[in-house]
Amino acid sequence: MQKPGEILEQIQRIASDMQNKVGDAIRNSPAQEIEKNVRAMMNQGFQKMDLVTREEFELQSKV
Repeated sequence: MQKPGEILEQIQRIASDMQNKVGDAIRNSPAQEIEKNVRAMMNQGFQKMDLVTREEFELQSKV
């Protein structure tokens, strides 16, 4: 029979391993790649729109 301290250490090791595996899965997931691609597409679209900042808009409104 294991001592309570040994059981706790074993549980902590298992939890740590699970945390590492979940972290790896998230980093390697296609969701991150999709997000990167969507951001790039949005940035391209915004560049084509000739957008101005609020400050520039306010200045031009006064003219």
